[in-house]
Amino acid sequence: MADTDAALAATAHAALRAAGLPTGLVTVLNDPRRALLRALLQRPDAIDVLIPRGSPSLIAHCRDAGRIPLIASGGGVNHLYVHASADLPLAATVTLDSKLPEPAGCTSVELVLADRSVATAYTAELLRQAERRGARFTVRLDPSVAPPAGGDPDRIAPLAEHDIGREFLDPVVGVLAVDGPGQAIAHIRRHGSGHTEGVLATDPDVAAGFTRAVDAAAVIVNGSLRLHDGPKLGLGTELAIATGRLHVRGPVTLGSLMTSGWVVEANGELRG
Repeated sequence: MADTDAALAATAHAALRAAGLPTGLVTVLNDPRRALLRALLQRPDAIDVLIPRGSPSLIAHCRDAGRIPLIASGGGVNHLYVHASADLPLAATVTLDSKLPEPAGCTSVELVLADRSVATAYTAELLRQAERRGARFTVRLDPSVAPPAGGDPDRIAPLAEHDIGREFLDPVVGVLAVDGPGQAIAHIRRHGSGHTEGVLATDPDVAAGFTRAVDAAAVIVNGSLRLHDGPKLGLGTELAIATGRLHVRGPVTLGSLMTSGWVVEANGELRG
């Protein structure tokens, strides 16, 4: 990480020099003890906002130890809800696209909440598509769901209690059976991180109800969770994806960080 930071700093400094700007506009803190970070967190007079990128512990440390406004970003405990009306081949394709390219990415799906009536068929289709791709991929399956007939047992493991509400950070997806949208939404409200949630349903009323009831920075209907991305949404290059509500939510771009100042030519006008 230190080498990556040094390389990024060198690139930024070269760009600043080329633009005729001082290189001090970009500074890398290379103190592994975080002493400089602790000092920085106590300077609201000089720093307007923090956007910590890293582990949940880093974000919590910046929030608890500092006096500077913070835009929280980072990992997400993200879900896909597969309704009984879903196109199961599409649901499997969306799941794999939401996991395999970036298993540790913040928009990666962790747990699929599948209606009980389609959970086995969905899992079978998911494993078929993963095998067709030749992908290293594991499904942690709800013990109450019958495993697909003829499925590769090496690709299936039991879903455990400690798998709920966690990020796997690997090509692993959990599948949990639910009894309808209400139970899926209740699970997300309890275990979701407010980052990215998705629903797969051909029933428009189910999809609309899900989007109204689920509180997340982005809710994706019948598509990959990786669509939650600044460039993909046409917003420009993002610095982070914010999960809070103030003052920006979702992709944080340079435009999101701009503020306004006002010059009022009053010409003697009074408030009263």
